[in-house]
Amino acid sequence: MTEHVAGFTSTSSKKPEILFGALDPDLPSRMVRSSGCRVWDEKDREYIDYIMGLGSVALGYGYSEVTRAAVEAIEDGVVGPLAPVLEEDLAAQLSALMPWLEQVRFLKTGAEAMAAAVRLARVATGRDRILGCGYHGWLDWNQPAQGVPRSTRDLYGELPFNDPGASRKLIRAAGDGLAAVAFEPVIHREPDPE
Repeated sequence: MTEHVAGFTSTSSKKPEILFGALDPDLPSRMVRSSGCRVWDEKDREYIDYIMGLGSVALGYGYSEVTRAAVEAIEDGVVGPLAPVLEEDLAAQLSALMPWLEQVRFLKTGAEAMAAAVRLARVATGRDRILGCGYHGWLDWNQPAQGVPRSTRDLYGELPFNDPGASRKLIRAAGDGLAAVAFEPVIHREPDPE
């Protein structure tokens, strides 16, 4: 089996031609399984996944302790109408480790968490404008796409990745209307130190 270097993502929002360069019919487009730091495509070719689900699977795919805990939680039926006791226990542990935390809220997806953070920033500041960089989910607040009302699109501006000078200018230009800046720290590559 030939080993390839790949950068699969957890969302399939990144197109293969962006991850791998010019579109080649032999490039992977879907994965069928994963284990540790490796993924396999539909042709059973093996790749090392340096992106690790955009950083969300830092322990590796199929990590036995995480898998065992997830199966236990599913068997216990932790997704229900009330918050599970485990959430309160974890929130208490997080607060002990990070005493500056005032509140903890668990959500099901990163996109849902980002939408909640944006909404909270708008409430806290009384402002509407958001500047951002990277992928934050398919929700309207950050999508300059068809189907998103113009009034919603106008509230979001894209910051260039890895360009602090241009980002600083855009943030200053947003002025008193800026509620928050949301950015994905690693996009296609690690940013420069500055």
